[in-house]
Amino acid sequence: MVHVTEDQVVQFSLDEVQSTKRRASRTVLGRLFTTEQFSKVELRDALVDAWQIKGRVKVSMASHGLFEIMLPNEEAKSWALKRTPWVIKDKILNVQTWAPSVSRKTFEDLSIAPFRIQLWGVKED
Repeated sequence: MVHVTEDQVVQFSLDEVQSTKRRASRTVLGRLFTTEQFSKVELRDALVDAWQIKGRVKVSMASHGLFEIMLPNEEAKSWALKRTPWVIKDKILNVQTWAPSVSRKTFEDLSIAPFRIQLWGVKED
């Protein structure tokens, strides 16, 4: 982690900025609701299978038990975000747009996953 004071100037090359933009355009951050350990390879394989993704998917560990999921393109990212939360191997996976840094709010946002349940035999009013 780089610590910068207010009076310091940090310069990034155009290549670094463009690389980060490309990465953000197709990457989501995910949290898997489970107490079990999930490897990044196991999650990647489950996502490729569940999402029927054509192309390369890369899963990396981020901080605080979060996963960084790089998808093949922007369309796959949009598709995944519109359908969150997901059930992957009987575990809930919540995803949101990736940003270069993870804030406390990001972690809190991923800690809550709204979902629907169906109750059989209950009368509707």
